[in-house]
Amino acid sequence: MNRLTPLIVLSLSIGIVTGAASSSSALGAPQPSRVLVFEDGSGLRLTIQAEPAARDAGAFTLRVPGTGTFIAVTGATLAVESAQSTNVSYDGPVDLVSAQGTSTRVTARLQAHLDAPHHMGEATLTTATDRFHLVAHPASRAGLDPVLRSFEAAMPAGDWSAIYAIASSDFTSSYTAEAFAATARAQAGTVGTVVLLRRVQTGDVQTSPLGFGYVVVSYEVRRSVGGVISTSSDNVYFLFENGAWRLWFTVTQ
Repeated sequence: MNRLTPLIVLSLSIGIVTGAASSSSALGAPQPSRVLVFEDGSGLRLTIQAEPAARDAGAFTLRVPGTGTFIAVTGATLAVESAQSTNVSYDGPVDLVSAQGTSTRVTARLQAHLDAPHHMGEATLTTATDRFHLVAHPASRAGLDPVLRSFEAAMPAGDWSAIYAIASSDFTSSYTAEAFAATARAQAGTVGTVVLLRRVQTGDVQTSPLGFGYVVVSYEVRRSVGGVISTSSDNVYFLFENGAWRLWFTVTQ
């Protein structure tokens, strides 16, 4: 895969878009599966097997920032009213796994209403001591333009601190700002530096199989490698993450 930026790491997230979660039997026959992810701006994230015919129907986790991840011990009950409406209920044991990896079994109650085609949902999980409420709205392009302008200014300038500031957590959770910039500078001599970046088209909001909203923005790119100028067409993917648009990865056409 070619890259718009001199960053190998920026091409590593493509599997998140193309790889829907699914299961298969020992004989290789695919099993019904529809794993959905619902996330709101606070960082709450519900992941649930929403296919009633799946072997793990109703299996769910709820990630709570600062608390940990609740993992259901058995599957929740799924009541499918229509393609746009599934009610979820669960009352039983869950394992709470902290960020440090310790696990505690508690009793929890989950009530949720999901609109799978539009990736909208609302869920409430309560325990003896806490209550967590998630409201997931479909992503819109609101707030995308300032991120695009930051990206378009930073790339020709080689401003890797600015790129890091708008990068998705795929990178910020794995690299410090200094390490990110150092990696970019080290690779610039090989893959080239961007000397011109012209936006051609901004796509509509799409949703990955795992429920992540993203937008593909097309660019005409001129880059210099050892003084030699080349031109390419590049698609840059921006991910809607925790209520904001973030730079995800790039692909050269």
